[in-house]
Amino acid sequence: MSGEKNAVTVLQNFLSQRSDSGIMLEGAVKNATEIYRIALNSALTAGEANGRMLAEPRRSQILGKFNAMRNTLTRKVSDAELAEMLSRCGALNTEISEKQRSLSNNILDEI
Repeated sequence: MSGEKNAVTVLQNFLSQRSDSGIMLEGAVKNATEIYRIALNSALTAGEANGRMLAEPRRSQILGKFNAMRNTLTRKVSDAELAEMLSRCGALNTEISEKQRSLSNNILDEI
């Protein structure tokens, strides 16, 4: 049991260092699938919120990808599929961040 608590603490620190808002793991986590689902829900929620600020048509494309991933979470999928979705979600969130940063820089240049 102490090994599980230590693993959760280590994973919590890892996740908080790799996401802007941090991903909190409450209580004991039973398995990797749970961890992937928690991380994916957090990443999808952030991506959906930030993706709404993009210009069309990219906004619809990205929100469609996030929606497809969220729909996939409603069924049972392997840990490998969850890991791949988390990777894709991370890439989309990085793209959104870069576009927002670029837009902010363009606005500042205009001022």
